[in-house]
Amino acid sequence: MGSTLIKERIRHKKVFTVLDDVSDVEQVECLIERHDMFGPGSRILVTSRDRQVLKNVADEIYEVEELNCSEARQLFSLSVFKGNHIPKDYKGLSIRAVNYAKGNPLALKVLGSFLFDQRKEDWENALNKLERNPQLKIYNMLKVSFDALGDEEKNIFLDIACFFKGKQIDYVKRILDGCGFSTNIGVFFLAERCLITISNGKLEMHDLLQEMAFEIVRQESIKELGKRSRLWSPRDVNQVLTKNLGTEKVEGIFFDTSKIKEIKLSSKAFARMYNLRLLKIYNSEVGKNCKVYLPHGLKSLSDELRYLHWDGYPLKSLPSNFHPENLVELNLSHSKVRELWKGDQNLVNLTEVNLSNCEHLTAIPDLSKAKNLERLNLQFCTTLKVVPSSIQFLEKLVDLDLRSCTSILSLPRILNRNISRLLTSLAAQISRCTQRLQSM
Repeated sequence: MGSTLIKERIRHKKVFTVLDDVSDVEQVECLIERHDMFGPGSRILVTSRDRQVLKNVADEIYEVEELNCSEARQLFSLSVFKGNHIPKDYKGLSIRAVNYAKGNPLALKVLGSFLFDQRKEDWENALNKLERNPQLKIYNMLKVSFDALGDEEKNIFLDIACFFKGKQIDYVKRILDGCGFSTNIGVFFLAERCLITISNGKLEMHDLLQEMAFEIVRQESIKELGKRSRLWSPRDVNQVLTKNLGTEKVEGIFFDTSKIKEIKLSSKAFARMYNLRLLKIYNSEVGKNCKVYLPHGLKSLSDELRYLHWDGYPLKSLPSNFHPENLVELNLSHSKVRELWKGDQNLVNLTEVNLSNCEHLTAIPDLSKAKNLERLNLQFCTTLKVVPSSIQFLEKLVDLDLRSCTSILSLPRILNRNISRLLTSLAAQISRCTQRLQSM
């Protein structure tokens, strides 16, 4: 819901508004222009870990205190023993753990979940490790739970933290399953360890845990950005791509271009990123285009790509040597692409294609091998004249969007009866096609 609509709905009403975990004063100002815009008796509660933010917007500031010893012991006991009773032979170790956490609820919960059902010697080892580095208390306490994960769970956690926090679990599962992960099992395990939460079907995590994940990735290579597994900071991505610093270590890049004017990339910008699984280049500002240009073309993309999302892709086609057999999702909306690639491709893993607003698109490739394709969005492909006959054999295709495809002359004679959502607004010259659709 947009901030303008929210403001209109609550204007001059008595409300109790909570703005949680605010990191920038603009987040408050865009919703609350003046205190008198609400009705008498209204209250606005803002939570933040940045006191400066609160100084700029709050009439009164209340600092939440750490849990006292009794409260901390109770929370820790609930997390590790699932009740208020601490077994006698674990009391000394529990006191050490509670004292180390210093009343931080998140640290107590994560540490308790990690120690749950562990042997006494495992407790000893974990606490000894934490106490050796007292200067990084919270980070170390959270990381001890991360360190105990298997390689697959670590990768799932880092992908969620760097790229998919706040996203629908079904969407993330589709992408990460395509990477060869057992995402359902991994997500359940991470939730059990209190490293993530699931709320309204979305994957969430505490900011401190996300910051820990960011630091873990930074520690992979302090000075050489191109040797980190994941890149999400626009500044870092800009530097890696413009200076051709990428290496085989890079597995994921999410590049929000909203804060840059424009960049021009070399044709070899992705040449050494052989293991790139996830690539998203986008503009988070609604209605704004990406300003990433490839004046000399693009020589290669990783064949390991599972997720390719490039808003406003600037070229007429994808690289000729790109093999998309691992692709799960392809999104080139608002791009200049005319055709995706030449000839047939093995697209067995592809589940979703979004080519909406590709006004120069003249042809769709043969999709007969895309047996798992579920969604095909061709909205506003105004130059497209033919929808390939191969789509009639795609039994899993349930969503086909042809709105405003004003140049289409014909549709396949028979369309899959499993299609539950067929959106069309075609010109009168193909009324014969719509008559066929109505008979389905």
